[in-house]
Formats: sequence, C-alpha cells, structure tokens
Amino acid sequence: MGSSMGGKARRWSGPRVCSGWISQKQKLKMANMSAFDFSHLTIEERLDLIGEIWESIDHDAMPLNEAQVAELDRRVSLLDAAPTDGRDAFEALADFRRRHR
Repeated sequence: MGSSMGGKARRWSGPRVCSGWISQKQKLKMANMSAFDFSHLTIEERLDLIGEIWESIDHDAMPLNEAQVAELDRRVSLLDAAPTDGRDAFEALADFRRRHR
C-alpha cells in the first residue's frame, strides 16, 4: 500500500456509516422541507444559507461508502508512493478558473 510512515502504512480512517442511515421519518421530514419557498431570497442570501447549513454539519461524522473509502485509500497510496508529484492546489485552481471563464 505505498510507503509507510513510522513503520505503518497510512490508510484513510474516516468515519464509515452504512448507506441506509436515514430513517423513513427523516426522509419524510426532508421531503416536507422541499416545500419551502426560497424565491424571495437573493442569490447572495441563498448562498449564505447554504454556507450556514454546511457549517452546521459535523464533517467528522459524514458517512462514506466503501467505494469512497477505497478511493481515499488509493489517493493516500499515490501520495505515499510519490509525495513530491502533483501540483499546488492554488495553482491548479487558478488554471481551472482561467480555462473556464
């Protein structure tokens, strides 16, 4: 699994929750939420609301399925195998923005 740190191979150890974690009651509650009318909000207000909802999420408890865990393990292995490969995230984002104006 790539190189190791301190004698141990790194592996994604994030939270794992089965795909059926939403109860029927929660699904009905979420369906009722779609009845809210956000049309009176400006785009900026809607984005602020999205930000507030995002910040309210406990990101350490976000569920991952087995495919997501496998992909994270694959990426960690690639990083361990060649830690100096890749690009700076800010450079990559700037390139993306230039290409998609």
